[in-house]
Amino acid sequence: MLKAQDMFWYWKEEIPPLVCNAIVDRGLELAAEVASVGDEEDGAVDENVRKSRVSWFDINQDAWLYHILWGYMEKANKNSGWKFKISGQQAPQFTVYDESFFYDFHEDTSYHEKDMRKISLVVFLSDTKDYDGGAFEFQEEAKIPAEKGSILIFPSFLSHRVTPVTRGLRYSLVNWFTGPALV
Repeated sequence: MLKAQDMFWYWKEEIPPLVCNAIVDRGLELAAEVASVGDEEDGAVDENVRKSRVSWFDINQDAWLYHILWGYMEKANKNSGWKFKISGQQAPQFTVYDESFFYDFHEDTSYHEKDMRKISLVVFLSDTKDYDGGAFEFQEEAKIPAEKGSILIFPSFLSHRVTPVTRGLRYSLVNWFTGPALV
């Protein structure tokens, strides 16, 4: 079995700070909602598992962002050896973690949707000086550095979490890439 550190791609400080700030500014303009757990059919708010606020980017207004994220996904998918068949991209999710906000261990894979999530992408948008806690961790005990502008890409079936933020605000952008079910 492969360990998590063998299963993800990470680009340190890849997105320039000005672009990160533009993503945050745009994300804060979007209508926010309390984050839920589960898929679209049977999702529900459960603050014992997840506590954050989310908003969704729109392909018609934010096509530039969709294209940037798709390019990184393609590079990771091709060069990792995963070579998953990807046919879709879900709306990027802008996530705000305030003090005491977190997301316990979970997988992003969706089994009840027409196409399943196969690849997850995270862009870390906050400067680590602006918050404490909020660490991104894989269940396999791999802690990922969360420097502003860094990109993390991994198979959606890897269990991961965000630990509670203890001070400040943490912003991130998450995107999922879908395709036919793995068999």
